Amino acid sequence: MEFQFDTIYGVKAVTVMSKSLRKTLRREKTIKSNILNILLAVLSAALPFLPPGREFVWDFISVTSFIFAFLLLSMVFFYDIINGVTAQYTVDERLKRNVTVFYDCWYTSTTEYETKQWMYGNHCITAEMGDYFVFIFDKYTAYVYDKRTLTGGTEEEFRKFIIEKTGREIVKL
Repeated sequence: MEFQFDTIYGVKAVTVMSKSLRKTLRREKTIKSNILNILLAVLSAALPFLPPGREFVWDFISVTSFIFAFLLLSMVFFYDIINGVTAQYTVDERLKRNVTVFYDCWYTSTTEYETKQWMYGNHCITAEMGDYFVFIFDKYTAYVYDKRTLTGGTEEEFRKFIIEKTGREIVKL
């Protein structure tokens, strides 16, 4: 049985990829980073009110402190979306469309630029989030496969196929 996905690496796909990395292999680092960002945002927002008893004035320092606090909190809450949008400007156009075919013993990923052959089990986590299956290789590398473009079988058949080939369960995110 052959399964095929035709995935476009747009904002939504890259956002899902970023979020799945953040919720799995980067989880501990993300928690530490978020705590630090929130702490810095609170300190930055408090800066215009220091020292105690000082009268609040809208000046350059106050405005800059509030903008900095806002940007830090934006990174906490919108990190994945920011990654998805910025990726649009950094990813080579020839790599944005990826056609992947899953065969019995391997799978191939084809872009305008190249074709790569992969063996099952090379990735450490298989995840599923929304409209995508995600193969996570390490803290910085993941591939997404758009379920809406799946041909050659159903989502459930593909889940069973991947679990059988990799020997690992699919993590639902």
